[in-house]
Amino acid sequence: MSSRDRSEAIRRLEVVARRLRSAVAFARLLSELEEEDDNASPLAERAQAALAEIEEEQRAVSRFLGPRAFERLREAEIGCNVLLRQLGEREALVAPAALRRALRRWSRRPPHELVELLGFFLEESDRWTADRVDKVDLLLTQLVRLLGGSDSRPGGEQLSQILAASLRTSHRPIGELERSTFQRKLEAIAAEVDAADSLSRLIESGTIQRYRELKHRLGPLLLHPDLLSAIVETNQGLRRKIRRLNSRTLTGIFSVYQGIFEIGLRGGIDRGLRREIEQLQLDFDAFEERVKQNELKLTELEEVWGNLRSFSARLEEAAAERPEPEPEPRRAADEEQVPANWLSEDLMALLDLLRESDSKGWPAEFVSLPAREHFQIDAREIKAFRRLETREEADRSLEAFLLKAAALRRVIKRSARKLAGAPDTDSLRELPDYAIARQAVRLSESFLARYAQAVEQAILDGDAEDARRLQILRMRLVRESAGIWLQVYEQT
Repeated sequence: MSSRDRSEAIRRLEVVARRLRSAVAFARLLSELEEEDDNASPLAERAQAALAEIEEEQRAVSRFLGPRAFERLREAEIGCNVLLRQLGEREALVAPAALRRALRRWSRRPPHELVELLGFFLEESDRWTADRVDKVDLLLTQLVRLLGGSDSRPGGEQLSQILAASLRTSHRPIGELERSTFQRKLEAIAAEVDAADSLSRLIESGTIQRYRELKHRLGPLLLHPDLLSAIVETNQGLRRKIRRLNSRTLTGIFSVYQGIFEIGLRGGIDRGLRREIEQLQLDFDAFEERVKQNELKLTELEEVWGNLRSFSARLEEAAAERPEPEPEPRRAADEEQVPANWLSEDLMALLDLLRESDSKGWPAEFVSLPAREHFQIDAREIKAFRRLETREEADRSLEAFLLKAAALRRVIKRSARKLAGAPDTDSLRELPDYAIARQAVRLSESFLARYAQAVEQAILDGDAEDARRLQILRMRLVRESAGIWLQVYEQT
């Protein structure tokens, strides 16, 4: 056959291979999102098998173009269309929120895999629904983050080059008036984002919603080279602003949360309010997990903060109406009964367990310790351990403190279990763990102050993710220490 025929076959095979790679990327996403769905895995296997056949055909055509090459090519194109149509029917079932969660798990994958996934969403260019735009927008934002880091200058130009080279995306011409109109709207949105000084203002002003609606109207123009850089820059500016305001709001939530327990610990409140405090402890377990997974919406954070402030005000008012009890004098016997190494033993046990676990080479997010050891460990504490073990350059005093705090939480939990069975105050004081529990509560007060310093420093350093992790750990210690305080200091 002629060289023209060979070039045409190679071109068409490249198109089929690119489309199949996008199908493989989306089928993998489906498999992760639908672990219990028996239909997702076969689709992924079919896509992978079809791609392997096309790649083999590409190698064959580069050597020899046989008489049946175009027949096989037509069959491959038809099979590719059928597979993409079947996967396309599933795409509408993937909500933007589900894609956002999946992208957090894909944070360490190479950018080309996200480009291939983006290619799938661009297959049916006539179906630019609001959800489709939101999902493409999420992929664009993640791509820029992977290309240049979460806090770098926007990489719109670099992204345009990658999309042009990888997706062969065509765009209709855009007039100067249309382009300048969209750019003025984007500049106005960016100015509103920059001026927002609170999550409430950002939400109530409708800035975020209007920006989403603007992108929905853009549809496929979202990827137009003349607009993409401005959209990427606005996305990055909004992301940075939300992270800063989010961190500030979480700091406020944790401070009010701690203040609520301090009011409760002073005594002078009735049983109804005390039960509300106990329920708050339970509710914060779920809240902490959602903060850890970064699943909370801005409106939910604002609602939690508002509810906590309202509850705190009620507590303050109730406590002010009743006389504050005289503080119980500290007993010298407490210190005499506490072994000098009461925290060191748990710290050494934690370090031994981490060394054993770390030898398996797992990512920090997947490390967990046996339930029987009663250590609740966080990825940030795993990171602290590894920095100390490898002598990585870091604030070694902070990393060592985080491990001590993890050991302290274990001491508090163990003491709380042992003290829970005491029938009355007199019996409680006779238990061997009573003195250690009191010492643990006192130490936790200084540990909470150290956490607050670490969070503030992380915010000043611009590391919002580290600040969030430290806030979660601080909240855990607040909850644990507040619970045992009620056991060893509550007036009965």
